[in-house]
Amino acid sequence: MSKPVCKYCGHDLEPNYPLCRNCGMPADSNFVGAGDDETDDFETEVEVTDVNPSEAPAGIPVIPEHEPPKDGKKHIRGWLLLFVILLFLGAARTIIEIIRTNMLLDTAMVVSSLVLAGLAIITGVALIRHQKNAIFLARSYVVISSIGSLLTLPILAAVDWAFDAAFLLGSLLGIIGVMVIWLLFFSKSKQVKEDYEKKHTAGDWVLVILAALFIFVPLVMGINKVFNGPDPSSQIPEESLEIYDDSGWTDVDTVVIPDNPDDSVPVF
Repeated sequence: MSKPVCKYCGHDLEPNYPLCRNCGMPADSNFVGAGDDETDDFETEVEVTDVNPSEAPAGIPVIPEHEPPKDGKKHIRGWLLLFVILLFLGAARTIIEIIRTNMLLDTAMVVSSLVLAGLAIITGVALIRHQKNAIFLARSYVVISSIGSLLTLPILAAVDWAFDAAFLLGSLLGIIGVMVIWLLFFSKSKQVKEDYEKKHTAGDWVLVILAALFIFVPLVMGINKVFNGPDPSSQIPEESLEIYDDSGWTDVDTVVIPDNPDDSVPVF
């Protein structure tokens, strides 16, 4: 009786061993006798789970079902990466605007803007470091910044004529829509569910509540000042009318009009 050989590589098969020692293919009914040219007309599918990796022949690679990241770290990507970028850009823009218009802003409004910028930076760092409270801070920032924007609308509408009813309504719907979209993202995103633990402590609540107070109180004070305070236009000093002659600019109140109209100084 001829010794069985593997029909895939031609190597001799060992008795009572399920695999070919040479190529690793299963030996059951997949061999031909020496000198026998007959081959099967079908191919046998082999599942990796049928073979114990410790029993695999030498030289046969075993492919794991899942290969973890090489560096073992979680990375921010997609919409979450965009959110973090917007956080830092918003904070930088706020700080630059405060520095540029330092003498024109009310102290309370400066504090409100700085607190919001600080909350944005803290939230961005927490998301990058995959802290347990990162999603709680992100949701809190979305809500606080949206409410702050809504409180700013009446102030802008009172001092800027361009904020008509249609523009005000569009801004209102836009702010609410953006807030809802980001809150749904943090609730439904697969990346958020897989990469972050949604846990927070009492200290996180204290941080968020204090930030909200420092942001909202100045805005409410600003609204009260705009609608219940004195008319800003009444605080603007009247400009005196000046004319120019050979001696330079002269206030109109000090100009002596000569009796002869031909010698009068023309006023343009």
